[in-house]
Amino acid sequence: MNDYLQRVTAERFPGPDVVLPREQIPQGTAFDAQTWIRQAEQLVSSDDGWRLRQSVHDNAPEGRPIYWNSGWAWWLAGVGKLWSNFTDEPLAKAMERAAVWANLPVLLLVLTALGWCCARRWGALAGAVCVAVLAGHRGFYASFYPGNADHHGVIAASGAGLLLGVMLGGLGWHRGGANGGGRGAWFPADENVVRRMFAWSALAGAIGMWFSAASTIPVLVALAVAVVLCGRTGGDALCFNGDAWRWWGRLGGALCLGFYLLEQFPDRLGWRLEVNHPVYALAWAGGAEVLAWLLERRTGGWRLPMRREWRRLGIAGLAVSAPLVALMVGGTVVFGLTDPFMESVHRNVTELESMGRRIAVLGWEHHASYVLLQPMLLFATGVAAWVSRKRPEGALLRAAVLTAVFMLALGWWQNRWMLIGGGSV
Repeated sequence: MNDYLQRVTAERFPGPDVVLPREQIPQGTAFDAQTWIRQAEQLVSSDDGWRLRQSVHDNAPEGRPIYWNSGWAWWLAGVGKLWSNFTDEPLAKAMERAAVWANLPVLLLVLTALGWCCARRWGALAGAVCVAVLAGHRGFYASFYPGNADHHGVIAASGAGLLLGVMLGGLGWHRGGANGGGRGAWFPADENVVRRMFAWSALAGAIGMWFSAASTIPVLVALAVAVVLCGRTGGDALCFNGDAWRWWGRLGGALCLGFYLLEQFPDRLGWRLEVNHPVYALAWAGGAEVLAWLLERRTGGWRLPMRREWRRLGIAGLAVSAPLVALMVGGTVVFGLTDPFMESVHRNVTELESMGRRIAVLGWEHHASYVLLQPMLLFATGVAAWVSRKRPEGALLRAAVLTAVFMLALGWWQNRWMLIGGGSV
């Protein structure tokens, strides 16, 4: 760790040198981390309660309300207090020093959980490959850099868990209890395993929505589109359980609502759609209903919906459209990022620039993993999906490739998605 900090200190990052109040946090790569540490310090030192409500570090002199999740501030405050108890350092200093290590336990927990799930379903080799790929993928591990005590690591891990749970659940397909459907098989043995995997996926997605709805919603949309486009799974020995998708959407929506209440109840039950909100919970549940119906029709043959199905699809359609209607009606009042001033600010934010612009500034070598390695990996996976197109597991590969291509395209549009979608890619 000391060698790492010395190397970071010696490195000269692009841009002017600045003086920041955090001596242990790398300058030039962890500005957000410094803000998070300040928010955690304020959380434990003020009388505003146990959730983030107001920032006093910018927009002087009155400050401004903040709507970031409190979960990451709780974590930084917790590790800071733990460090202070062992070292007797002042809490502010202890929190800064502990923040250097704050990402490590989270990374180890994520790698262990995702690797264990893969090993349980597809065998020890698959679990080891999962851990190696995540730990070695720059778009994933960069969010967990020592000292970069930002919430992007949790967001990337949530996206990875969201997608992996659905894949381990066989996209809703199972073997109906047939032999060979247990550990090591591509598809689960029965619908109970499917529901369990989908439940883990819903939990990961809900945590992602709590930490950053704006970052998790594109992953949900990409997954839904990819599953619809990946084609029929096939295989007479397989059974499809559309209710697993409905369970996934309803559970994910309920968890989103729970995290919303945890964060906002009772004093801030307003319409701030930049963050997690009940309309997104409705949209998730409604979208899962529509997705389940589409997949069932593809499996059992296309036909017009029956009267009862029309009613359910109508309600689901209203739920899916709720965020769009709220944005159209409320405008900048409910979604401040559409404000012309904010749009002008975004044009000067480095992480919102296109990847082409970043390559022109820094050179393609600085982004070699995005320019060469990720496209090569997706191409190889696409070839594998094409070769296995007549096999049931081909649908899993196609869904994974399509989702990753969508997230990679977002990253080329705005380079911030390369980190947030790292777990997806």
